[in-house]
Amino acid sequence: MAIKSPVLTTTTSLTSMAHAFIGSATTSFGRGVAWGVNVRTQEVEYFNPWAMKEANVLDSMFGLFLGKIKHGKSMAMKVLAIRLMMMVAGFQTMRTVINDYKPESDGDDDNGGSEYGKFSQVTRSVVHRIAEMQVNPLEERMFASKGEKAYELGVISMAKSIIEYGKGSPLFGHEDTSLRIAVYVMLQHNPATWGLGLLAKLLRSLSLSQIAGYYQDLDDKLKFQLEARVETLQQLGSTNDNNLAERSVLRNGVVTQIGQLISAKDNTDLNEIQSAGDRVASFLESILHGSFGRMLGDKHSLYEMSTQRVITKDWRGVGPKDETLMRIIDTSFMTSAIENHQLDLLPHLKIDDEQHKPMENLTYASGQAFFGEIARGLHMCSLSASHRLDSLRKGGVGSDLYGKGSTVINNMGWFAVGRQNNDPKQLKELQDRLGLTDVERDSLPHLQKRIFAVKYAEAEPIRFVQVIATPMELAMGKTEGAVERMMKQPDINNPDDIVRFAQQNNLQLAGAAPVAEG
Repeated sequence: MAIKSPVLTTTTSLTSMAHAFIGSATTSFGRGVAWGVNVRTQEVEYFNPWAMKEANVLDSMFGLFLGKIKHGKSMAMKVLAIRLMMMVAGFQTMRTVINDYKPESDGDDDNGGSEYGKFSQVTRSVVHRIAEMQVNPLEERMFASKGEKAYELGVISMAKSIIEYGKGSPLFGHEDTSLRIAVYVMLQHNPATWGLGLLAKLLRSLSLSQIAGYYQDLDDKLKFQLEARVETLQQLGSTNDNNLAERSVLRNGVVTQIGQLISAKDNTDLNEIQSAGDRVASFLESILHGSFGRMLGDKHSLYEMSTQRVITKDWRGVGPKDETLMRIIDTSFMTSAIENHQLDLLPHLKIDDEQHKPMENLTYASGQAFFGEIARGLHMCSLSASHRLDSLRKGGVGSDLYGKGSTVINNMGWFAVGRQNNDPKQLKELQDRLGLTDVERDSLPHLQKRIFAVKYAEAEPIRFVQVIATPMELAMGKTEGAVERMMKQPDINNPDDIVRFAQQNNLQLAGAAPVAEG
């Protein structure tokens, strides 16, 4: 392997990266899954995030892979994921969610494969095209623990988030009250009938008895559930003093948002409530009957998707507005599951390649910031990848997006940094964050493919790990598009095939006369 340094004048650490297949199988973390070789010690590197978190080596199991295009970030995550899934890390069944944002195309998105298409086939993952899901976001099982009734606050939060997206601004006053009353009435119906369509009908037909019943029953129950949510957040939130002010703002923001669901009794005229219900119904119907209609329905179950052993969410072909709506639903769903202790709905392993793409979405970024803030109390291992730290901080310094991106980065439990641009500012930030020496910092722009500077806890030294993939994993790492292109290669024994391939790819065959234009 080539080393981009003068012969015999480079450091021992950098030179050893060319010979990463020698060494003993020992590690200070004990047994886990072998995912590479430490190029300094020549020891096999083992990884078991659950055990490492238990041993306080990791604060959280949220990890970020950084590196230039084609450096091997996706392959590294696939190697880790497939081996962790085989180990199952002590769980009877390990649930894995793959968010596939990365199309591999030959110029036509419909014909190109996806980055994780082959991986999904190998792991027998159920693949769902987000653009064609047609899901019911108010399905009872998403909000109810085993043997218990639905968690009302979660249902209201989900419905409110969707309706506010249709309105384009927050619900307030009587609009908020009318929604809570309509949900209260819906919860008394057969759960099989719950849905956005029924909710819209109930919003347009609120009665005095329904309003009185709400104030007598559901309002007090919501207050109790809100208190339980705040207690859950306090238990899950990190106790680390780092970024304490930022985390406090995040937690208070969540509490304030949900606190707005609770209202004191008021002597509102029935007509005012009914008028507000009509307005809220119109906001909801704009979602149901607009371009989002094809994404909402009863074709797929969010509950069933979340309890699958392996599921791939294919985000290709989803427009920005559609993506925002689905991010709202996904984030509300996971938040409700956390609050209601429905841990069977949360994945053990989550893969987010091309993390910078959804970070352009404020709803997604806010959700990731929230999950990162409480990651200390979650059993979920998250593997994400991007090019550099700045790729996750969108919108410019001082913007909400930038702040959410910073929160996501600050709450990462560990980093795996591959080859970086020779940018002094970016390298300095990585040096400060990972505790690199000057030599280690200067080596980052010269790292060979699939070698990562891995940083766990603050007290742990930096590890330069070369990810080693088996032949099966290398094949699994190929994208559908790459496989398709391979199959389209010409038969070298067929002259006509060679000529056709050259013409399709605008190539000039050696020894052939140039083709005259026109």
